Amino acid sequence: MPVMQFVGNLGYVMVALLGGWFTIKGSIEVGDIQSFFQYIRNFTQPIQQIAQVTNLLQSSAAASERVFEFLDEEEEETTKENAVSIDGLSGNVEFDHVSFGYNPEKDHCPRFFGKGQRWSENCDCRAYRCRKNHHG
Repeated sequence: MPVMQFVGNLGYVMVALLGGWFTIKGSIEVGDIQSFFQYIRNFTQPIQQIAQVTNLLQSSAAASERVFEFLDEEEEETTKENAVSIDGLSGNVEFDHVSFGYNPEKDHCPRFFGKGQRWSENCDCRAYRCRKNHHG
């Protein structure tokens, strides 16, 4: 897309320079320069629109690839061996002396950098673990 804008702008510069030169020499009039500007716009506009649609299709394909990659991930295990029974809990939760942190050397949570780029590695948000706790 920037290439198409450059080509269009180059055409405008050439028409302005050559048109100014020919107008000074008396070969053409100012209205002729305006006509050539319109011709350039009419020529480059459909090409720029095609380039824009192509760019949109590429970014859509990259986004769908990221979505399907995420959907194909296996679910994390939700049951543990020797888990504490939740029977008889009243529903009140109290956090006391709990802190959370992560290991910056093993930070594998997803980061989206822009169009067409993938996440750094598989989403491993298990790196965020409870570091210390107090059962009271």
